[in-house]
Amino acid sequence: MEIIKMLGYSFSYAHREEKVLKDITFSVGEGELILIAGDSGSGKSTFLKSLNGLIPIIVDGRMDGERYIKGKNMKTMPIHEISHC
Repeated sequence: MEIIKMLGYSFSYAHREEKVLKDITFSVGEGELILIAGDSGSGKSTFLKSLNGLIPIIVDGRMDGERYIKGKNMKTMPIHEISHC
């Protein structure tokens, strides 16, 4: 079972045209362990804010693509439901 899935996900902060995250497609299955690594400024924190629902609720910007958690589209989920997954 896929726990987290992104399809063609991109994000740019408000008032900036350059995308911080560009066309991310991946999934994480139940029991899998992943590592997020990269240089300073490479988008790691933005990526994690996208996964935990802070983007777009707390952090303003433009998103493209889809994010799913346990098969549910995160666009339709309130942040408290995302945090319980």
